[in-house]
Order: sequence, then structure tokens, then C-alpha cells
Amino acid sequence: MMRRIITLRSDVAVDSHAVAEALFGALLSDLVREQTNLTRSIALLKNEKRQQEMMQQLANQIREYSGRVPAVAELARSMGYSVDYFSRVFTQIIGHRPQEFVITARINRAKQLLSETSLSVGEVSTVLGFRDVFFFSKQFRQKTGCTPTEFRAKLMR
Repeated sequence: MMRRIITLRSDVAVDSHAVAEALFGALLSDLVREQTNLTRSIALLKNEKRQQEMMQQLANQIREYSGRVPAVAELARSMGYSVDYFSRVFTQIIGHRPQEFVITARINRAKQLLSETSLSVGEVSTVLGFRDVFFFSKQFRQKTGCTPTEFRAKLMR
């Protein structure tokens, strides 16, 4: 494009100069548009990386402190997101819906507590933030295929 502009510019015809200037203006416009798009792309990549780091850190905290995880609405609010947007981003990055991830983390922690401690099923339920031992048992069974008591009995064999 620059060669064509230079050739037209060096031509003595008046029309050639006008065409060269129009082409040069178009070239500059394209360069500005590409730079703007590149700047936007870099900003989006930085934002995506920041979101990915934040969600990974949050997932680690959920695994670590599974008994003290606030509601999804509170997690979203703490990150400055709406619940819907937070759920979409969390699911996209972590691969599970937030509520599902929290439940899985709690059940995994319950399995650990049932195998490593002598806490009763009710105490494990309370430690993990379940308000109802029956609800805890139901969720445990849905995730593992057995009740907490059956799980512990299998470990004893």
C-alpha cells in the first residue's frame, strides 16, 4: 500500500496526488483501528487472566474452608459481580457451577473427617455448616452412593 502511495505521490498528475492522500488517510485509519483493537484485546486478556486467578483462588478457599463458605450471592457480591455473571465466570473457569462445587467440596471434606476423626455424623454435619443432619446425609448419599454411616463402616472393614 505504501509503495502505491509513493508511486502516486511522485506522479505529476494532480489526480494522483488526491488518490495518494486518500489512500494514505485510509491506511492511517486502518492502523489506528488495528491499534485500538489490539489495545482492547490486551485489556480483555488481562481481565480474563485476573478473573481466572480470582476464581482459582476462590475455589482453593472453598476447598480449604468448606464448612464456612458463604452463599453464592455473597461470594458474587464480594467479587463485585452479579450472581448470574459470577456463576457464568465461575462455571467457565472452574468447570462446575458454584453451588455444585461447594457441595462437592463439603462432601469431600466430610469423607476426610469421617475417615480421620471420631466425630459423629451429626458433628461432621455441623462442622461443615449443614443445618440439618438429614439433609447432610441425603447430599452425602447423592454424591457417594452411601450414607455417612455406611461410608465409615466400609472404612472400618
